[in-house]
Amino acid sequence: MALHRRPLSALALLLVHPSLLTLLFTNMTVDTAQMDNTTASSSKGSAPTLTTLEATLCSPSPPTPLDAQFRALFSIKSLCTADNAPSGFMPEGIRIIGSALSSSDSALLKHELAYVLGQMQDTRAIPTLTKVLEDEAEHAMVRHEAAEAMGAIGDQGALPILEKYREDKDVSVRETCELAIRKIQYESGVKAPKSKDEENPFAPIDPAPAFPVTTSKQPGASAASTSSTELLSSIPSYRTTLLDPSQSLFDRYRAMFSLRNVVHAARRASESPSLSAVERQETLAKGGEAVLALCDSLSDKSALFRHEICFVFGELAHPACVPAMLRVLSDDKEHEMVRHEAAEALGAVVEDGEEGEGKGESLTEQVMKELKRWAEDMQAPRVVRESCVVALDEMAYNNDPSQFQPVE
Repeated sequence: MALHRRPLSALALLLVHPSLLTLLFTNMTVDTAQMDNTTASSSKGSAPTLTTLEATLCSPSPPTPLDAQFRALFSIKSLCTADNAPSGFMPEGIRIIGSALSSSDSALLKHELAYVLGQMQDTRAIPTLTKVLEDEAEHAMVRHEAAEAMGAIGDQGALPILEKYREDKDVSVRETCELAIRKIQYESGVKAPKSKDEENPFAPIDPAPAFPVTTSKQPGASAASTSSTELLSSIPSYRTTLLDPSQSLFDRYRAMFSLRNVVHAARRASESPSLSAVERQETLAKGGEAVLALCDSLSDKSALFRHEICFVFGELAHPACVPAMLRVLSDDKEHEMVRHEAAEALGAVVEDGEEGEGKGESLTEQVMKELKRWAEDMQAPRVVRESCVVALDEMAYNNDPSQFQPVE
C-alpha cells in the first residue's frame, strides 16, 4: 500500500473527485477512436492528458523526479477508472503503465506500477503482470506486487500462473501467490464480494478481505453505529488471530485489515456529536489499542507480513505507529521492502498532520529527521533511499499551493 496503496498525492486526489473528472474529460482533447492522444497546445490551467502523463511516467529518473512519476501514475489510474471515462482510456492506461514497467530501472516505481494495474481491476492487465511475475531476474518486490495485483483483479484465469509461482525460490513471491490464490478462490465462492469499503469507492483493493462484522442491531441504532460497536468490541479476537502463527497467512491478513477497520471505525464513532468528551477519548483509545495490536505483529518471521503491517500504517496515518515505524526504518538488518513501507507510512503520518504526545522534538520533527537521514545514506538500499526521497518530495509538493492542478 503509501503512496503505495496509498495516500494519493494532491493531483491524484483532485482527479478522483467525480465532478472534477467531468470537467477534466470535457477539457481533454484525446481522440478516443484513434487513441493517438493528440492534444491541443498546452495553456496555463489546462488539464493533464494521457500523453503528458505518459511523458512524465516513462521518462528516465533522474532527471524526472520520482514523486512526479508517482503523481502521473495515480493520475492515469484516476482518469482510466472514473465512471465517466471514455472507453479507450483503460487499455491505453494499461499500455502506458506496461511501457513504464519495461523502461524503468527503479524497483520502487515498478512495484507501484504493478500495484496500480491491480487496482484498476481490468483483466487486460494480466498478460503484463504475468510477464513481470515470470521474470526471475526482476526485483522480488516487483514480482510480489505483480502477483498481488492478479489477486486484486480477481480473475480465475490467473490461477495457473499463480499456482506455478507458489513454489518460487523467493519466499515473498511464494507467500503472495498463496494469498492471491486464496483471495480469488474466496471471492469466487461469495455471491456478492465486496473488496472495497462501501463507504469509500476509492479505497484500495486489499490482498485479503477483512472479516465480516456480525451485527445485532439494537432498536433505534443506525447500521453504522452498530457496525462500529461490533468492530470495537472485536479487537481481542482480531489480535489473537493476527499474532497466531498457526493460522493461515490469509486469515492473519484478514485480521490485519479488520484491525485497520477498527481504527477507521473509532475515528468515525468519535465524531458523533452525542458523545461526551470522556466518551470521545475512550473511543479514540480503542483505535490506539488496535494500532498497538498491529505493532505487536512486527516481530513476525514473514517479511511480507511485516511489510503489509507497515502499509496499513500508511493508510491509517496514526501517530501511535510512529515509534514502531522509526525503529523499522532505522534497522539496517530489516528487509528492504519492510523499511520502504515504513518510510512511506511515516510520510503519511506527517502529511495527515496528527501529532502524538511527547516531550522534546515534535513527532513531525522526528519523522523528517529520519526520512532525511536515510534519503541521504548511500549505504542504504536504493528502494529505501527512494522511498524516503519520495515521501519528502510529496510532502513539499502537497504543502505548495501553487502545485495544485487548476480546473476551470
